[in-house]
Amino acid sequence: MDDPGDAAAEESQRCLALVSASATQASISDVLDAIRRIERGTYGVCELTGQPIEAERLRAVPWARYSIEGQREAEKSGFGRRNSLPTLHSLSEAAAADADESHDEDGEKDKEESNTQQVVMG
Repeated sequence: MDDPGDAAAEESQRCLALVSASATQASISDVLDAIRRIERGTYGVCELTGQPIEAERLRAVPWARYSIEGQREAEKSGFGRRNSLPTLHSLSEAAAADADESHDEDGEKDKEESNTQQVVMG
């Protein structure tokens, strides 16, 4: 059996690698979305207000979707907020969750659909 200190250090490194990969994936997604807006001719236009996004903001965050005003509106309503770091799970927890999902997948989907219908129908 490994030394507990070594095992903890290894688990910590795995968690950091997962966080880094997730953050990188999110950044790539944001940039690809910005490229699509360039292609559609909507780059630099706030998705909420329809007003131009401030040039200074675009220089700082080239993939920005909202003007400063639009960002404030989005945050007030709870949209546009993203945790800076995803929730950390150990690899063993992730594997267990995947196994549980594969066993319960059909039942969970039915429950989710039922819950969604209840929310939509009020």
